[in-house]
Formats: sequence, structure tokens, C-alpha cells
Amino acid sequence: MAAISCSGGGNLGESFWLPFSESANYLGMEYLGHTHTISEKDNTSQMADFIHLVNGASNHL
Repeated sequence: MAAISCSGGGNLGESFWLPFSESANYLGMEYLGHTHTISEKDNTSQMADFIHLVNGASNHL
């Protein structure tokens, strides 16, 4: 499981991601990580890294 979020700022704390990681744990899934994008910014590099992370994990299934 992985999570992506987007908002107008980068003010998310680490506790924001806790429900995602704990849900993955409860369901017996691997939590791959998360990324947060900011609207109206160029998030291309960040998203490419995240896609690479997710695609790399899917190769190990």
C-alpha cells in the first residue's frame, strides 16, 4: 500500500500517515511509503521517485 496526498501547503505531520501505515499492517500488507504534493508546484521529480518506488515493489511480488 502507498499513499499520495495533495494540498496547498506542506504542513502535514508524520501522524497524518499513521492511518495508512497501520491499515496496511492490520491487513497484512506492506506499507511502501507516501508522498505529499503541493498544488500549483512542479511535483514531477517527486512523483517520478514515488512511481519508481511503487513499481520497484511490484516487481518483488
